[in-house]
Amino acid sequence: MEREELLERVGKIFWWHKMDLDGIVTPGRSNTLDKLEKIKLPDSLEGKSVLDVGAWDGFYSFECERRGAERVLAVDSELHSWGAFQTGQAGFLLAHEVYNSKVEYRSMEMHELTVDSVGQFDIVLFLGVIYHVHYPHYILKNLGEITKELMIFETAALTDYEERPAMFIDKKSFKWHPNIKGCYQLLKEAGFSDVEMVTPYPARSKVRASFHARK
Repeated sequence: MEREELLERVGKIFWWHKMDLDGIVTPGRSNTLDKLEKIKLPDSLEGKSVLDVGAWDGFYSFECERRGAERVLAVDSELHSWGAFQTGQAGFLLAHEVYNSKVEYRSMEMHELTVDSVGQFDIVLFLGVIYHVHYPHYILKNLGEITKELMIFETAALTDYEERPAMFIDKKSFKWHPNIKGCYQLLKEAGFSDVEMVTPYPARSKVRASFHARK
C-alpha cells in the first residue's frame, strides 16, 4: 500500500490504540506501549492460544501474534460511529491488512462470551473492560471457565473505600469501579487460585492496576 493511501485511510478512523502501521503511528488516545509494559505480557507466547476481550483496534492482539501465539481471537462489540469517524473494527481491519495478520476477529457482546461460544484459551486478556459492563461477576465467571492458564486483568481501580469492594458510578460508559480488594475478590470468585497484582500503584483515590490471575 502506498504511504499516501495509508495516511488517508488512517485519517478516516477514530483510533483508540496508538499503533505503528508501516512507519505511520495512529493517533490513538490510549498509550498502548505504556500499558503493554505494565501488564507484563510474557515475552514468548510460542504455541499459545489467546483471547483478547474488548480488543478495539487490536494492538494487544497483534502483539500477541508477534510474540508467537499460535492462535489469537479478538472480540469486541458491534461498530459505532464517533462523529464523522469510523470506530472499532475499522482500525482493526486496516491494521490486519498492513500486518498481513492471521488474528481472527469476532463481533460479540461481553455476555455472549462462554466456553460454548468461543471455546477455551491458554491466555485471556481483559484490559480496561470490567468497569464498562453491567454484570461483572457473571462475565468474569464465564471468562474464568474460558481461561486455561492465565488471565491478564487490567482496570481503573480505587485505592480507598476499603469497606466496599466497588462503587457504582453510572457515568457515560463507565458503570462502576472496583477497588484493589474488590479486584482480588472478583478474580478469586471467578475460579483463579493465584492472583497477583503485577503493577505497583500510587496512593491516591483512583489508579490503573494490572493483575495476573492463574488457575
